[in-house]
Amino acid sequence: MKNSSNINLVSLLTLQEYASFGYIIASIVAIMLAEHRKKMITNQKTIMNTKEANYLNIFNHVGILILTLTFLYVNQITLKNVEDNNENTSLLSLQYDASILNVLAAILVLYVILNSSNNKISNIENPEL
Repeated sequence: MKNSSNINLVSLLTLQEYASFGYIIASIVAIMLAEHRKKMITNQKTIMNTKEANYLNIFNHVGILILTLTFLYVNQITLKNVEDNNENTSLLSLQYDASILNVLAAILVLYVILNSSNNKISNIENPEL
């Protein structure tokens, strides 16, 4: 049983690594969108039009929602494993609660973006992540 628990832990850590890499990509996209916004404000040439930037923004935030759900899943499994071993769960419970709040925040930001996607890239929605 201990060996399968170690395999499960390694799988969760691998999933966390992939999700963390996803956050790096989402951050790069957010920087690109912020740069696009600055160029639009200063009437400089941009590499994408407003419609493309809106789609990229929506896609990025759907990805962020998936990433936050991934971390919620990892925290839920980790919390369950610790509970099964009758260990102290107070800090993991806080981490799990924080994951729930992150998912709610990602849903709210995506809602704002989807409802303002007919306009220029939302100036309301901030920060990007």
